[in-house]
Formats: sequence, structure tokens, C-alpha cells
Amino acid sequence: REINPSGKVYIMECAGDGKTSENLKRMGYNHENIPGVDEIIAIGEDGDFRDVDAEDLVAVEVKNRQYKKFPKFLKEKYYFDKTYYSADVVISLCCVKNHMNAGVTGGVKNVGLGARPAHVYANSKRKSMSPFVIGHSWEPINDFIHDYYSAKPVDFVLSDGLQGLAYGPSAQGAPSYEEAKMNMRLMLASRDAVACDTV
Repeated sequence: REINPSGKVYIMECAGDGKTSENLKRMGYNHENIPGVDEIIAIGEDGDFRDVDAEDLVAVEVKNRQYKKFPKFLKEKYYFDKTYYSADVVISLCCVKNHMNAGVTGGVKNVGLGARPAHVYANSKRKSMSPFVIGHSWEPINDFIHDYYSAKPVDFVLSDGLQGLAYGPSAQGAPSYEEAKMNMRLMLASRDAVACDTV
């Protein structure tokens, strides 16, 4: 705000399981706990199911894309929330954990999956992102993350590893949730999300 007092600051999220707005409330994402934020947005929660022509979306074609098996309704394009896509600066704020299908949840995966409009990519009208229409095994999910991220790379990443998580994304297969928690006591920050995730 010191650099641009008239700019807008948004928190935007598309959660994996359940309704994003309810998850944000559960986690205390509100104006009382986070003062100075203009709006807290649950990406794609209010749109019509699979309406890829909605006015609040931007459709992007990715050259040399890796992901190949698009459902027909996606029209070989990647869809972004218009507010997100038009942002001057995007900061990826993620909690470090491993992921059984994507390897690691870091700055790239955080937006390569976490910025998708729920009403487009959800597999049902409930608009919960789990399951979703993109293949979730190793190769397709990473190909999709690559393409989606490359269409709108972030400007800065802050990876919270103070309390990481093994057996990710949600401690599946862990002996207990307590044993899945990994106190790494670190924070990583960079303008280069790929370098940050590599560390």
C-alpha cells in the first residue's frame, strides 16, 4: 500500500475439498483477522457449472502445452478468474507439504491447482475441487500444473515451512496426523517460484 495506496489487495483461494468460502471462514480468513485486505475471494464458487464463457473468466491458450487430454467442454484452453488473471502482482503463499500425486506443494503447484475456478474444473455441481476433471495421476497432474502456471506465473512466492506436512496433501496413509506434521522451522521466499520450490 505504501507503493500504490490506491491499489486493491485480494486474498484468492480455490480449496480442494468442500466449499472454498466455508473453508476460508474456518481458517479465520476475514477482515477482522486480516485488516487492510479489500476482498477475500473464493475463486469460481458463484459461477454456473462448466460455463466457460462466463464474463468473469479469461480463456488462455498455452503454446507447447504438456497436458493433452482435455474434456471437450474446456475447448483446449485454460480458464482463469478475470480478477486473478489481470492482477498486477500475484504472490503465491503456500504451506510446504509433499503431495502423493504432484510431488510437493510449493509456489508453483499452489497456483497451478489452487487458482483454478471451481465452477469450471470441479467434477460435479457441488463445485468441490475434489475430484476434478483433470487427471490426478503423476504425469497428467504435473503436466496440467506446468501449463496452468506458465499461463500466469507468480511474481513472488512465500513458502511457509514453519509447520510442514508429510503424507500430503492431507496426511493420507500417515500413522496419525501428529506424526505427519513436520516442524521444519523455515520460511522460504523468492521472486523465482521454481527455485524456491527446488530448495
